Amino acid sequence: MLKLGLDVPADWTTGPPMLQWSLETIRPDVARFDVLRKKPEAVAQIVAMGAEPLMMIPATYTTTQAVTAAKASPQVRIFEYGNETSYFGSEVSTATRTSTAQAYGRRALEVANALAPLGVRLLVQGDDALRSPSWIANVLAAAPALKEKAYGVTIHAYGPKAPAGVTSGMFYDLRLGSLLRSLAALGIPDMPIWMTEYGISTDDGRELTDNYGWPKAMTYQQVADAITAVWLDIANRFPTVDVFCGFQALDQGVSQSLTPMGTTALNGREKFFGIALKRNLRTLTTKGVLTRAYANLRNLLVPPPPFGPRSGDKVLYGDVPFTLAETVEDAGEQWCGYPDVPYPKPVWIVPTAELSPLP
Repeated sequence: MLKLGLDVPADWTTGPPMLQWSLETIRPDVARFDVLRKKPEAVAQIVAMGAEPLMMIPATYTTTQAVTAAKASPQVRIFEYGNETSYFGSEVSTATRTSTAQAYGRRALEVANALAPLGVRLLVQGDDALRSPSWIANVLAAAPALKEKAYGVTIHAYGPKAPAGVTSGMFYDLRLGSLLRSLAALGIPDMPIWMTEYGISTDDGRELTDNYGWPKAMTYQQVADAITAVWLDIANRFPTVDVFCGFQALDQGVSQSLTPMGTTALNGREKFFGIALKRNLRTLTTKGVLTRAYANLRNLLVPPPPFGPRSGDKVLYGDVPFTLAETVEDAGEQWCGYPDVPYPKPVWIVPTAELSPLP
């Protein structure tokens, strides 16, 4: 079953209530944060809330630095090695791409070997962003033992679903497909994939500078619908994706709706990826329907069982009781998805009492 993750600012720069509120509201399976900005209190709170802490360490870390980080955070059992190190501009030569990937692979293997005695597992970067040559192929060419020693591969596949007939561009399913083909060609088609970042930027309809292929002026409701559709599509089409991690818990910028009168807020894309919260200069507030939709994603994830259930059958999936309805219309108000979400019929519904309420 696809696990839900959330990128959280574990440095507490916005205060402990923010982290606690995000964790209590979203209830993620995985909470991702950067080692360079983490605080021990934040890690302890993540664990106390039942989430698996995922710590991203720089791809420049040596074995000594990685071991030091592991000993300083004994509750963290999974490290992510680097953040988008595999991305290059078109001006970078093939030789440079190849040598960079191979050098990364050798370092990653050394770090994985050093962390193993401490019980820490390492995720390595797998995303080539649709550029040749394959990043992961060169990583594993230099360090083939990572096929066994890596805990999985990571990807940041932003963007919408590719339209029919489109084979290139900023589309999450093309990026995932490229990685899957590379892994299959390397003989490891079942290698777990961790989507450690995915998000859609929104300031509730205000036009932003860019949005990775999505419209630049999406409302919270539109992003809630889109995130739900992406989640269901990945769960159904890409079974080796283990974790879908939302980027990120909190807007980096101040929402136009919360700025003092007469003041224009910045409209950069990177400022408004917040899933749980938006903020003004002193306070935090929910993103409403978007926050609620993200918190309820797991309630939608009920794959069709293998024995052909009939309409009205009751199913217990995990701890959540589901009922099978023939159509969205039959489900009525209990349907916790959206009518325009492409999802195989018949439709799985969950009683509204089981949905996660906002505080």
